[in-house]
Amino acid sequence: MLNTRAPSKAQMNAVRTGATSESRVIWQGNFANAGGLPIVVDGQFLGAIGVGGMAAQPGVWSDEICGYNALTAVLGPQPALLPDLPNPYAITNNNAGGRAGGGRPPTQLPQ
Repeated sequence: MLNTRAPSKAQMNAVRTGATSESRVIWQGNFANAGGLPIVVDGQFLGAIGVGGMAAQPGVWSDEICGYNALTAVLGPQPALLPDLPNPYAITNNNAGGRAGGGRPPTQLPQ
């Protein structure tokens, strides 16, 4: 994050949209997950903060929101948070079986 001076969510969103691969992000020394934020005071980049450990509830609460609230309380206004993009790799009921974009339900064996 220090080399990009951008929130780590920028890398996460790039992976989610297909603009880059997670292995490339890691190879460049970054982590494609939300929670890392630049520390900015009067438009000047000072460093970074990283918060992790809690399951995100986008739009309500996340590690990133916690870090952002702390930075804002201590240092004043910070750059706006990036949007939460859907995760195309998440396994849901719609794509059970690991097939992106859907899949058929598992076959039941006769009893």
